[in-house]
Amino acid sequence: MKKLLGAVLISTLLTPIVATARPPGGPGHPVGPGWSHHGPGTGWQRPGFRPGPGGYYRNPRPVMRVLPGIASAVFIGGITYYFLNNNYYRRQPDSSYVLVPSPLDAPTGVRRALDYNGERYYVQDGHYYRRTINGEYREVPRPPGL
Repeated sequence: MKKLLGAVLISTLLTPIVATARPPGGPGHPVGPGWSHHGPGTGWQRPGFRPGPGGYYRNPRPVMRVLPGIASAVFIGGITYYFLNNNYYRRQPDSSYVLVPSPLDAPTGVRRALDYNGERYYVQDGHYYRRTINGEYREVPRPPGL
């Protein structure tokens, strides 16, 4: 039993060392055959490696594979957005969700002011907006009774 516990202890101590293994090289170490840490980019690269179009990171915007259940689906201008924590996401063809700029920050065109039940709404192309304290216009559902 003691031998088994000793073997388990040694294997748990060696696992992080094996998991962080990488090609030899770096300060004070010779570079292994076929590897270079000096090159067009940072990190370890094989000779002749070139990043694809768009650089090392093809999509710098945050991508989420699954949105939490508290995300709200919002239909704006014929496009479905998902609203979560004051951020807007769009669904991609691979079923992931990518962060997009807010579609509601600056609606263009003429807005008519409409006062209804003591509240001021702005109407543009059949969409209703409310002005926030920051001066931004946010789309809201049509007021009940209109």
